[in-house]
Amino acid sequence: MTAKQTLIYDIIKASKHDAVLSQAVARTAFSFVLLVTITLFHLYSGSAYGIAQKIVAVHLLYALFSVYLEYKHPKDSSFRKMTGIVADLGALSAVLAFSDLRMIFIYPVYLWVIVGNGVRYGMKYLYIALGLGTSMFAAAVFQNEAWSGHIELAVSMTIGVVVLGLFYGVLINKIYKLNDELEHKVSERTEQLQFQLYHDDLTKLKNRYALKSACHKEQNVELFLIDIDNFKDYNELYGMETGNAILCKVARSLEALSRESSCEVYRIYSDGFAVKYVDDITPNMESCNLHIIAILSKLTSFHVDIGNGADRLEINFTVAAVYDKEHMLEKADMALRYARKKGMKYIVYDAKQDTKEEIGKNILWRERIKSAIEQDNILPVFQPIVSKSEEVIKYESLIRLKYDGKLISPFFFLDIAIKTRQYEKLTMIMINKSFTAMQKSDRDFSINLSFSDIHNPMTVKYLKSKIIKHNVGSRLIIEILETENAENFQRIQNFVEEMRELGVRIAIDDFGSGYSNFDHLFKLQPDYLKIDGSLIKVVDEDENARKLVESIVFLAGKMQIKTIAEFVHSEEVYRVCQKLGIDEFQGYYFFEPKEEEKIISMENVAEAV
Repeated sequence: MTAKQTLIYDIIKASKHDAVLSQAVARTAFSFVLLVTITLFHLYSGSAYGIAQKIVAVHLLYALFSVYLEYKHPKDSSFRKMTGIVADLGALSAVLAFSDLRMIFIYPVYLWVIVGNGVRYGMKYLYIALGLGTSMFAAAVFQNEAWSGHIELAVSMTIGVVVLGLFYGVLINKIYKLNDELEHKVSERTEQLQFQLYHDDLTKLKNRYALKSACHKEQNVELFLIDIDNFKDYNELYGMETGNAILCKVARSLEALSRESSCEVYRIYSDGFAVKYVDDITPNMESCNLHIIAILSKLTSFHVDIGNGADRLEINFTVAAVYDKEHMLEKADMALRYARKKGMKYIVYDAKQDTKEEIGKNILWRERIKSAIEQDNILPVFQPIVSKSEEVIKYESLIRLKYDGKLISPFFFLDIAIKTRQYEKLTMIMINKSFTAMQKSDRDFSINLSFSDIHNPMTVKYLKSKIIKHNVGSRLIIEILETENAENFQRIQNFVEEMRELGVRIAIDDFGSGYSNFDHLFKLQPDYLKIDGSLIKVVDEDENARKLVESIVFLAGKMQIKTIAEFVHSEEVYRVCQKLGIDEFQGYYFFEPKEEEKIISMENVAEAV
């Protein structure tokens, strides 16, 4: 395609979106068609069309120039508008003046030029075109001998120009009025939508989108996130109406603060507000602390009346500040979460609160866990438990994740599995693989279950089916991890009873690790107490730990419960545990956790001996 062809293509394409350029292209096309028509008449009719031919040729050149000018230098000026009107009507009138009645077909084009200018440019230009057009049309037809012989037609057509021009003028005027009304309504609706996009519907404060836009544009910004403590409880206890009243009152209080100082207030999520300060100087920790004091002073002793003033709710807040403009809102969110986690009333962001690295680590391990499940790389290992005579009497099944040829401790992935909802799958894999492996041995063995496992009906159902299928009830010990989050303890009791009906024994794991509910101990009546490793590993050095272990052993003995010491890592620890009367021992002093094949090999060696 040549440069000239490319230019023509670009002009035609641009005219689809530009009304003035489109008019210029249409003028050019019509002028070319008219030139061809007049040329044919001149050649074959014997009539004198030579002058008209020259006039249209000049108009075609003007039309081409106007297209190029409008494409290269678009400018909707009055001069260009008037030039177009005069050139179009002048050319058409001149053709009528120097031709015969066969050119009557350009009459509707005449009307189109008049009405078209009114549609494009407004009523002012319609009346200008109408006045000029009527004058030029009358002058052209009344001085032409061909038209003089049909004077009635000439008069009628002249009147038609005026009447039709005025008629269409009235319609165009109505169209403009309707268009103005429509544009006004569209403008109002657009303003409403813009307001809704950048404002909160309840409090009428600006929202998170508006805050992000403002923080991006401005320099030297301090941002404060204000979160209502336990707002969900207010909604649940007192209803949405009270919750909304709290939010509106907080909004009005913060607006009062904004009137007193140079700040803007936003509602950025359900119970979260933001205050933005713009300072002339670079903000710092000291200025943030001053602004936090101003915010908290406005929210101190914040009360909301409930039901005719009979009750008053005292509302508390947590405030997080950030003055680092880079990813400001995200950093303020991190600081707020950190403050809540640490039980702080307010906080100013610093890098140690950044959780991106932790989030990245969680995502990495989530994918590793998913891949390990798919590739059958979740494996049990077995750590022997020995008697007082140091004979292996049973094994504890422990989870490992195989990655890059290595067995990874649950320390690195188990908490993440819980957060990412993969924990249930891991538990079921461990149950199945542990039971399958222990069918190759006649020793007792134990698996670990948390209270959340026991509260999960799918896990419990799966466990019972596998106990029955593998017939391991009489050899199985379930170690229940002692925890403070022991909701619905009756369900745990029911689970223990169901397991005992299948011959399963019960152990309480990590007993003595900070939360020792003796009521649970009495109700469950376990077969074993596994004394927490944090006590055992220092029992030879820490007198307090030794006394606590001694008390646990004494209590267990009175209740006829066997005790197991875990984390026995040295001979000194082992000897102290023996003296304290502990029944069984587990730890690296005796054996590290072993894979299934090594356990079976060790069993075979023991049988051979």
